[in-house]
Amino acid sequence: GIGARSRRHLAKRRDVIAQQRMTTAQPTVPAPRRRNLGSLAMLLGYLRPYAGRVVAASVALLTAAGLVLGLGQGLRQLIDQGFGTASRTQLDRAALLMFAVVATLAVATGCRFYLVSWLGERVAADLRRDVFNRVTSLSPDYFETARTGDILSRMTADVAVLQALIGSAISQWLHNG
Repeated sequence: GIGARSRRHLAKRRDVIAQQRMTTAQPTVPAPRRRNLGSLAMLLGYLRPYAGRVVAASVALLTAAGLVLGLGQGLRQLIDQGFGTASRTQLDRAALLMFAVVATLAVATGCRFYLVSWLGERVAADLRRDVFNRVTSLSPDYFETARTGDILSRMTADVAVLQALIGSAISQWLHNG
């Protein structure tokens, strides 16, 4: 059974918890942790081999963001020059300008999505390869103490989160910014 010392410790702990529950009317919310983004810098090494694609994705991102801002000006031109004047030629010109902006925006957005998704897949594949190589290089003693299911779960879940981060979240953040 449990020794007398352990019973006293458990009883004292129960009393402390009960007293805390009575004295705090509202549950305490832990202070938000500061986020350390320095560990994401390690991903830059995985993006370096694909520098050309990163540049192309950046250009597509900036083009798409600029064209989204240009939609308002195109709409202004369509209303002021096309509908404001009774000229059919002006309306056609303004409508063609709007069509060109929208078509270019569609191409730039498609390119950005493709390139960023491609980068996310490649970086995830490289990460999986490196993690797998690291795990297989560990000594058998490590696997005597570590639970294999936990290792596999962490490998797949962590890499999937990084893949989503690189493959879409960062691009969306930059585009919205």
